Amino acid sequence: MLEGFAMNRAFAELKETDFRKISVQIKASKNNFKRGDELQFQVLSDTSGYLTLISIQPDGSIVQLLPNKAGMSNEINAGMPFDFPGTRRVSVRTTPPFGKDTLRAIVTKNPFNLFEKNEMDEAVFSSVKSGRNNFIPKGVTVEVRTIPDGDWGMGEFIFTSSE
Repeated sequence: MLEGFAMNRAFAELKETDFRKISVQIKASKNNFKRGDELQFQVLSDTSGYLTLISIQPDGSIVQLLPNKAGMSNEINAGMPFDFPGTRRVSVRTTPPFGKDTLRAIVTKNPFNLFEKNEMDEAVFSSVKSGRNNFIPKGVTVEVRTIPDGDWGMGEFIFTSSE
């Protein structure tokens, strides 16, 4: 179950019915990682579009890996593997909190951001920390839009990390 106001708001845009019309898969070379191991994975979609990658961490924190402030493209082509981080100028390594981590890959036909770039902290990867999940700042308007059935798909990869 996803936690956090930002995630709930963003997923309100995605209708839960028939989202599998776009097939999305995530693959990695292994499912168990130790502290400091570099995480590399591959996303494959049967439809071209825009890729949003999120990590749901063992403590309930949520990190958006794509899109991000590093300027990495999140366009994905049908049938072409999208390697993350690949040869890009960032690396993703396992750090605390350790335990079960879930990567979710969401492909939409049109651009889709869970977080606006200026909505979160100044880090390259936006995040929502556990315990702040019900905070709604004053002066914020929430607009719920629906992405039509068949215009999105989601894949999931679960792995564990440890000392």
